[in-house]
Amino acid sequence: MSTYFVNPDNFKPIKIGKENFYAKFIADRVPSMYSKLVCIWIILFIIAISLISRPSNIEGKKKTDTYENNFIKNENYEVNQLENSIENDKLEITTI
Repeated sequence: MSTYFVNPDNFKPIKIGKENFYAKFIADRVPSMYSKLVCIWIILFIIAISLISRPSNIEGKKKTDTYENNFIKNENYEVNQLENSIENDKLEITTI
C-alpha cells in the first residue's frame, strides 16, 4: 500500500555510485504517505475497538454457573472418593 502512495508508476531508482536514489517527486510523496497510512490505521483501530463487546449478563451468568457447578461437582466427587478411601482403610484396620 505504501508503494501505491509513493511510487504508483513503479519508477526505478537512479544508481549513483553504490547508492540508489529515487527522483525528487517520488521522495516528496513520502511524508504524505505516512499521513495517509496513519489515518488508515486509526480507522482500522476504531473499527476493531467498536467490534469488541462483552457478553450479556445472561450468557455470562450461564457460563459461570456451568463452570462453577462442574467445579463443585468435581470437588464433591473427589471429597467423596477420599472419604470412601478413609472409611475403607478404617474397616481394614479394625478387622485385623
